[in-house]
Amino acid sequence: MACRTGLAGRRAAALYDKSYLLAARARYLTNYLKDQCIGRQMDYESSELIQGILEKIPRLPMYQSRLLTQLLDEKASTDRLIEMAGTDSSLVSTVLKTINSYYYNLPSPIADFRHAVIFLGFNQIYQLVQKNSIQKSMPDTEEFRGLHAHSNLIALVSYEISLLSKRGKPMVVSITGLLHDIGKSVILLLKGNNPRLAGLLDTLNHARLGALLLRKWDIPATIHQSIEFLRAADFSPLADIPEDFRDPVAILYLAHLCGDYLTSGRISYHPGEFTLDYVEHLGFKEQPADFVLKQVLPVLKNKQHTYPEEIRQILAQRCGPRGLK
Repeated sequence: MACRTGLAGRRAAALYDKSYLLAARARYLTNYLKDQCIGRQMDYESSELIQGILEKIPRLPMYQSRLLTQLLDEKASTDRLIEMAGTDSSLVSTVLKTINSYYYNLPSPIADFRHAVIFLGFNQIYQLVQKNSIQKSMPDTEEFRGLHAHSNLIALVSYEISLLSKRGKPMVVSITGLLHDIGKSVILLLKGNNPRLAGLLDTLNHARLGALLLRKWDIPATIHQSIEFLRAADFSPLADIPEDFRDPVAILYLAHLCGDYLTSGRISYHPGEFTLDYVEHLGFKEQPADFVLKQVLPVLKNKQHTYPEEIRQILAQRCGPRGLK
């Protein structure tokens, strides 16, 4: 009996040593990936090449900066937004022109800015303005349109997840979702202007590049820093994300899983990832696929009449025409 006990003890010790070694290797690989993907901040900030790239990209229109400040104000009201717009005819023109275009494909035109704000809501108004602003900085190609459609979808889903989880600030995470891939747009722009450097440009950290650009545009740190930390969620536990950014990063990470399902019908989720860390942090108990079907889709369907045509088409693919009322 003593011999068997000793053998069991040695096996248990060997298993412990093996598990300790595997955990140490996992930490090493995680830190290595983090260094490669989100590290080296000073290299980007001090690089004359990177700074030269960012300087050449047109800033957002002045009315968009004022609108963003207003939307991030928790005390903002419809009346205040309309009052601000009354001093900027370009903002009113942009909103009314786009809402009455094929982009929304409404059954009847909207001629009044107040009506547009009430119909779309603050969140959608900003997304509409952002779309037009970015289009002035980036070429109108299929790749850029695809990137914007993806960002628009992530923004909408992020907003609803924030409301469902009662975590984060819905408007802030929605705007972060809308801007989270701006770095990819910059890389696409650079590749179009420098096709021979495409391979080199693909190695740039799009999250870091986008965050630096947004900082130059005076976008609040809450937004551009969340975008930087979002990339770490693919290979880091939630505990590795600074506490102030855990809510927005978890919301955006889950929004991406939902976006995968809405656009492809499947979720890119593997049990070995840290996905459940982020899902559970938000207070949800379902598996990601069940969460999309039971909580996110019903909310999106109820609000689909305020979404652009491209988003309604995505929802129709998942729900079928009869599912959209």
